[in-house]
Amino acid sequence: MRPFRFGYQLGGGTADELIASAQLAEAVGFDVLHLGDHVGDDWEPLTTLAAMAAATRRVRLCPLVLNNDFRHPVHVAREIAALDHLSGGRVELGIGAGHSFNEYEAIGLPFDAPKVRKARLAESVEILRGLLDGEAVMFEGEHYQIRGVRIQPALQAHLPILVGVNGTTALAHAAEYAD
Repeated sequence: MRPFRFGYQLGGGTADELIASAQLAEAVGFDVLHLGDHVGDDWEPLTTLAAMAAATRRVRLCPLVLNNDFRHPVHVAREIAALDHLSGGRVELGIGAGHSFNEYEAIGLPFDAPKVRKARLAESVEILRGLLDGEAVMFEGEHYQIRGVRIQPALQAHLPILVGVNGTTALAHAAEYAD
């Protein structure tokens, strides 16, 4: 059984306000800082979480959640592993299948049916799990083909992955590969 934790969802504001919010959240005892991933006026999550890592010492850091369709899993793994090292091992990876059709439209990406987006996410999670664990990944899927890629593994022996998804098949897959 895992202990109950409290997360704090960072919002907008200036860089100074965001850093002050992160430091206050840590000071009052929040366990994890979260930052969304939406196209628009919001802060970009990974760069912003890197700044939060430098401004805090204890609190964990987690994008809640990255849109899988906006980033290739190899690049996500590299960025998350680097952030894990820079934060002293305080990162968790939140990733989902994407749900906001207007964001896809705004950047010119097709908004595939949920079944397709969930299948693509499932492949991505398998790739991410292997790369973050330090494996050389060979993967031949419908959506991704990875040929012997190895990255700098995460600092943590098992970096937690949170998968934001619904549906029986997708949840069963998340239970197998995520945390």
